[in-house]
Amino acid sequence: MKKTVFRPEGFLPRILIVDDDKAALALVEKILHSDSCLVTSVETGQKALELLKTAPAPYDLLIADAMMPEMDGYELVALVRTDAALLETPILMLTRLRQREDLKKALTAGATDYVMKPIDAPLLKEKVRRLVGRRPA
Repeated sequence: MKKTVFRPEGFLPRILIVDDDKAALALVEKILHSDSCLVTSVETGQKALELLKTAPAPYDLLIADAMMPEMDGYELVALVRTDAALLETPILMLTRLRQREDLKKALTAGATDYVMKPIDAPLLKEKVRRLVGRRPA
């Protein structure tokens, strides 16, 4: 298991969010901006994959919706996990699905953790802080 490393004070994590639901994107952006995160958001798995591979600096966290058209979150996570340069990137899966099999599918695909929708803001902040190795603001 990867040891949590706490980043220096003033560290602003770079987070990539992918969700085809604009309202969900806006909500997650608002929550994370209030916690001093640098957020980039996109609406497709393909665009997220492109950004992950071409960004001038690596993202500290990927947050992916499980259910999206064309490329769902499970497929995106599996593809990220096949890229050696992205292998250590923490991935937080967002899902409305609540069955044990769905959550197991997310973790089996390579997600580090998950948050259920509707999103609980304090829980999301706590999980993001843990995944990026950051103390509360």
